[in-house]
Amino acid sequence: CWPGADAGVPGTGFDHPGDCVVEGISGDWFDAAQVYKAWARTEAGWWPKGEQESRPDTPQWMKDVSMWALCSGGPDKVVQPCKELAQYMGVPTAVHWYSWHQIPFDDNYPHYFPVKEGFVDGVRELQEAGVRVMPYINGRLWDSDTEDFPTVALPAATKDEKGEHYVEIYGSKQKLVPMCPTQKLWQDKVQEIVLTLVGPRYNVDGVYIDQIGAAAPRLCFDKTHGHPLCGGHWWTTDGYWPMLESLQSRMPQGKMITTECNAESYCRWMDGYLSWHFQEQGQIPLFAAVYGGHAQIFSRAYNGKDKLSYRMKAAQSLVFGEQIGWLNPSIVLGDKQVTGPFFRRVARLRHALLPYLSWGEMQR
Repeated sequence: CWPGADAGVPGTGFDHPGDCVVEGISGDWFDAAQVYKAWARTEAGWWPKGEQESRPDTPQWMKDVSMWALCSGGPDKVVQPCKELAQYMGVPTAVHWYSWHQIPFDDNYPHYFPVKEGFVDGVRELQEAGVRVMPYINGRLWDSDTEDFPTVALPAATKDEKGEHYVEIYGSKQKLVPMCPTQKLWQDKVQEIVLTLVGPRYNVDGVYIDQIGAAAPRLCFDKTHGHPLCGGHWWTTDGYWPMLESLQSRMPQGKMITTECNAESYCRWMDGYLSWHFQEQGQIPLFAAVYGGHAQIFSRAYNGKDKLSYRMKAAQSLVFGEQIGWLNPSIVLGDKQVTGPFFRRVARLRHALLPYLSWGEMQR
């Protein structure tokens, strides 16, 4: 199903925005990936800048990262465990920092400031220990019970065919509203938050912008937004693409952005994809075969208590060319008999093979 642009408007026709080509080939999934890659490299508007596999606009430190920590809370819960993890692993390490703000998680968005007490000093202490810092924000939602939602946000929120704003509810049970990415209000707000975090006051190394690469577009019917009603290309080419292009042009040197999951349509502007859903029985590294070296792929979801599954995920991440981890440091530091040494070997092997696994082109 492809939702039409201006669906419901009398007299509107529909043309698919591209040609569909079917070709028979001999080979397997890897051969198919190379056919697709050849097309994407020359035709896709989201293909990253530069011909070489190594992404020239991504900071080198991001391409060097071989271990990711996942932590949440104030500096007292984040700083020391991450420093110990980095020291134990002995490779370039980064932390994805959740709940660095005083507001609860998934609540009161997008009002992330003020930060938790000690955040600035915690960032500095981590960086001095060689740990890169990437805090979490959401790039899509505004909390409907904030004071400024009815007057400021509502006009720029996505609307259904009845003219009512959409609502999404997650673990916090808050009524969160997806914003329309074509609207200047939202484009400016996301850029303001990111640039504040990477700026001199907080000086984080990068920002994770949640949901852009993971959550589906909302079919917006607000006639005042200036985009085609319902479907069309506006969510990307008139929405997140110009927002991310502007953001990247304003980012200080050496800073980066990532998003959740791996929607290929943002590959030109995202330095990394958090691929935590990459864990299915019999899966293949199809995405890495096309985009490996053009966007850093990192993380698996280390849920549960099965230590064998931890090692299986880490091993597969290694051979798929992904950065290792996205886990609580206690998973590694709490078992220095089996789990810890295994992760350390995997991460150090990745680091030794960076020219191949981080900015090389996947071969069969």
